[in-house]
Amino acid sequence: MRRSTDGGANWSPTDLLTVPNATNAALAINSGGTVGLLYQQLTGAGNNLRWVTHFRRTSDGTVWSDLILATTPANTPAKMFDPYIGDYDHVVAVGTDFYGIFSANNTPSLANFPQGVTFQRNANFNTQTLLALDNTTPVAASIDPFFFKVSG
Repeated sequence: MRRSTDGGANWSPTDLLTVPNATNAALAINSGGTVGLLYQQLTGAGNNLRWVTHFRRTSDGTVWSDLILATTPANTPAKMFDPYIGDYDHVVAVGTDFYGIFSANNTPSLANFPQGVTFQRNANFNTQTLLALDNTTPVAASIDPFFFKVSG
């Protein structure tokens, strides 16, 4: 990520932030001038591959906070087509708050969502199982959209 202070005619000579193996970058600037950056990063190797969804903020382009919204298995469910987790996420600033969406594996595990999560479908977080409408029949993990809000 680089900065321009003249409408894009010139850019900072070095990166303000470089993230390897990342995709789906989305950027917003709130009313206080804080930059919010949403992206998804592939980490790990082999059976330990994970999609980690980050929301980072900076007010000066130098010091970045890093809020991990999700860290989910990258091999489950099995890849059937590209893009695996979708090719779209979004962040927007309203006043000083940031609102966004991203897609990720929906296994109901609080470890996958370090900031907490609320599902709008039947799920048993104790057994890490998605459930059908009868709230009993197990359903396989899939990719779902998730919504987030970060204040200030």
